[in-house]
Amino acid sequence: MPDNPTSSGSATPTSPPASGNGPQHRPPLPNQAILDELSKAEKICLKAQKAEYAGPLAAREITAEDMTATLTKIQQARAKAAEATQATSGKRGVTKREQDAKDALMTCIVEIQKAAKQKARKTELSLDDYFVGERIDQNRARLEQLAAQIIAKAAASALPGITPAKITAANDALTGYTKIESDQTGAQGEATGGRTSLKQLVREITNTRIAIQLAADAEWPHANPVNAALRREFQLPPDRALRG
Repeated sequence: MPDNPTSSGSATPTSPPASGNGPQHRPPLPNQAILDELSKAEKICLKAQKAEYAGPLAAREITAEDMTATLTKIQQARAKAAEATQATSGKRGVTKREQDAKDALMTCIVEIQKAAKQKARKTELSLDDYFVGERIDQNRARLEQLAAQIIAKAAASALPGITPAKITAANDALTGYTKIESDQTGAQGEATGGRTSLKQLVREITNTRIAIQLAADAEWPHANPVNAALRREFQLPPDRALRG
């Protein structure tokens, strides 16, 4: 099998481990291994287009059309790397909005629960209807369901300080929180889809790049010292055959 994308005769780029550190505001960067592979493939394709190399390589089925198509794919891949990065950034933004929406909803619910506790001091109001003392935000589905029940119960009751405007605000907060879920799913899909398409492009680019290197390795073998400088142009080891 070929080496990693930063060594001669490499195959498929591998992702560097995420550090998990750094400022939270820093935008995500494209996968550096992918960027390195695109740069390497571009340099090798451009070398292969040079007149003194194009003829011998064409005899080994490395055509001008291959070079043109691959250079185009490299530009497409760079654009998709940027798109995937933006989609990932968007997903992180949705996650932050989800927490903000949850906090806003819980603020409304807690106020209703406090009003219910106050009223229960004077009447036989059941606090169970308002899930007082229970953790209602253990998961999204539970929060959405119980919040809707609490708001509906509050709307039908005369709780101290809970005006129609506050019921409306609570319903709006619930709607906002529910909507975030579909937004988050969409952002995740965009990020995943972008990366899948990018991965396929890079695979095709890498296959062509390795094919060029294999052809150059055969055309200008390492056994002839005269070829050392030329081999370096194709990022081949000057004193040994390409592994792959």
